[in-house]
Amino acid sequence: MTDSNPYRHTKKRLMKAVGAHMPCSCGYMQDGGLYFYIKDYQGNVRVVLNQANQPVEVNSYYPYGGLMAATTTEGSQPYKYSTKELDRENGLDLYDSKTRMYDPTIGRTPTQDPMAEKYYSLSPYAWCAGNPIRLVDLDGKDPIYAKKGFLFWKHVELIGDDGKQSSNSYLVRGNVQKNVEAATKNGEKYNGDLSESNDVILIPTGQLLNDVIQSVNDTKASGKENGGHAYSGDNNATRWDEGSYATQEIQENATITKASLSPFVVGGNNVEPKDSSNLKIWWHVHPKVTIGEATLGNSIPSENDKNFQTKMQSRGYTGNTFVIGAGSNTVTFFNKRTLMTVSWKDFLKMGGYIK
Repeated sequence: MTDSNPYRHTKKRLMKAVGAHMPCSCGYMQDGGLYFYIKDYQGNVRVVLNQANQPVEVNSYYPYGGLMAATTTEGSQPYKYSTKELDRENGLDLYDSKTRMYDPTIGRTPTQDPMAEKYYSLSPYAWCAGNPIRLVDLDGKDPIYAKKGFLFWKHVELIGDDGKQSSNSYLVRGNVQKNVEAATKNGEKYNGDLSESNDVILIPTGQLLNDVIQSVNDTKASGKENGGHAYSGDNNATRWDEGSYATQEIQENATITKASLSPFVVGGNNVEPKDSSNLKIWWHVHPKVTIGEATLGNSIPSENDKNFQTKMQSRGYTGNTFVIGAGSNTVTFFNKRTLMTVSWKDFLKMGGYIK
């Protein structure tokens, strides 16, 4: 009996059916050769190189992902816009975005966003909130990241997901990281506890991430500290009043250079919560400024920063917080102590802003 389904039975048969196209971290393997992706800032596959460092595929895209031009001289591979698989069956040319298919011709999806209730202000069929130049699309799952590598070359990598669609993103370490990697290796979703702790950090996504990015842009423009907070269920963050300019003063024969802001001051009013149990995130940005021989702008939390976090925890706050260094382009997460530092680029990657 002839089996007409090429995706049935063995892995060997599957490889034969798709031309032995095996994705890997740098690109893919096909017919015994290794091919490398060159991507742009959104994760779009622009060029494919073979092992001789020769371009064998060049792609150009319209803003919503449609192929403007594509040339191929060796082999073939289906991953294009946002490194999503382009399904060309029956001439539909739809991208497989895992949670739903996407039609780049109309810039819409044929099915509703499973997270539509969370983003009620957007069309459930919209792609990238109508802004494909600035935003990239998540696959709908809650990604789990970890910092991997050696010494100073560590970077953030996706290590698994929890199988849920709550628009969360996590950075983990320690035993949680080991358990997530073990689940992924077994082909399973991680179903353990992802409540914030020393080993679990919640990353802002969506509009909350946009508000964080805007606070960084404002700090870079003014040279003053900016920050904000959000409570559970908030779609937008509440931005604080901008801090004052950096100053220098002499303390016990030492010159102290510092910039500061008053947390939870909004429109001149102190809105600091007496009960912080519903607080989701709070953060602030250190400006890049130079006074004399002193330069500020790293993401190292000060003792005042840690003391304020301790104060929030005494009022019921169970999460971590972070400082962004406008000069170092790093983000440091901490609670009563420093937990982890990542690059600004990796922070945006975890939040789904870039790939």
